[in-house]
Amino acid sequence: MNSDIAREMKALEDAHDLLDARELQLAASEKPYFEPTPSHPLRTVEVDATTGVFDYPKAVYLGEQIAKRGRKVGMKLQIVVTDVNLTRYELGGSGLLISGAQKVAASSRV
Repeated sequence: MNSDIAREMKALEDAHDLLDARELQLAASEKPYFEPTPSHPLRTVEVDATTGVFDYPKAVYLGEQIAKRGRKVGMKLQIVVTDVNLTRYELGGSGLLISGAQKVAASSRV
């Protein structure tokens, strides 16, 4: 695993840990929904798929979990790709990553 993939994998792992922590906080609160605060802001998790990170099943799993469960706790998955019209086979075979995450073209990043 090269350093670019390792960096993206670490970002997914950290985001998944935050997802779990926020779900526990929400379950312990009296509110049925997540309310952003300065200490718990909305988060966009950006992952660069052009590195090949989604060739690894663990990355696909973590990304799917963030895409599926993140919205309820103020998290959004954004995937940087070379073509926003890609197929699920280019994201580890995951239809959930195609439908549940925002795709951003690498050329549009600043």
